[in-house]
Amino acid sequence: MSGAAHRLAIVSFFLVDNQPGQGPDLHEYPYTETWVVLDGEVTVTADGVDHHATVGDILVVGPETPHRFRAGGDGTLRMMCIHATPRILQEFIDA
Repeated sequence: MSGAAHRLAIVSFFLVDNQPGQGPDLHEYPYTETWVVLDGEVTVTADGVDHHATVGDILVVGPETPHRFRAGGDGTLRMMCIHATPRILQEFIDA
């Protein structure tokens, strides 16, 4: 949900619902992104370093940090992505 749709909101967020192996290509934002793992497993690659997370883990990546994630394990990844901005500004990076 874009925070811009709600005049006073200062964040945007969406719920990830991915199967193993799914996730976005390498990208970055001009602001901080926070992930809260609700179900399943994920590997977030940020600045070339892999970070594995499971249910209850919280991961944060800083502004202008190239990153991507892939759902892992055997089940569905459910993860809340919180963007510290009222409007998502995503830039994909050619690999």
